[in-house]
Amino acid sequence: MEDIKEETASLGLLGNLSTLMGTSEPALRVLVSLLLGYPIALIHRKYLYGKEPNLQYLYFIFTGLGLGYFNYASDVFHSIFAVVFTYITLVLFGGSEIAVALTFIFNMGYLLTGYYYSGTDTYDINWTVPQCVLVLRLISVAFDLYDGRQPIETLNADGKKMALQKRPAFLEFCGHQFFPTSFVIGPQFSMKRFQEFTKGVYSD
Repeated sequence: MEDIKEETASLGLLGNLSTLMGTSEPALRVLVSLLLGYPIALIHRKYLYGKEPNLQYLYFIFTGLGLGYFNYASDVFHSIFAVVFTYITLVLFGGSEIAVALTFIFNMGYLLTGYYYSGTDTYDINWTVPQCVLVLRLISVAFDLYDGRQPIETLNADGKKMALQKRPAFLEFCGHQFFPTSFVIGPQFSMKRFQEFTKGVYSD
């Protein structure tokens, strides 16, 4: 009996709740993170929406990484590393084919390596979950920059809407990648849509 009490005490609040609910603690943390997205979004809407973009970017970075750390502790640095590496690639190679290829190969390779070393025979909720969505977002920015260098008449309708004529600033790039209501589990959305959102285009 004493052993059970000690084990329960060592689990902590979320550990005890997950046991009561019959689910794993990582799954409960993801659920809590999704619910926290609502107050995070409300605070942004009330106090920051349409304001200075850099303040919005910092808010998104801080809250997004906070949720990432809440779920995956120091493993959130895998995401930070991928974001920084990709941005450096875009700085060095711009919207070129080389940038697209390097961004794709590095991020897909990093994710697949993560799956290989952290995967088990069961469904795992670990740092590779947000990384999967992050990979799509990072690669899409490289492709959108590439589209921005192409003749407009060669692009399809989506390409014309999402193409980027210039590389986003670092804070803007990070704000997009760590956007709190989609960083932990998705969904993916384009940089152009993020830029429009932070400029207040969707006020109505």
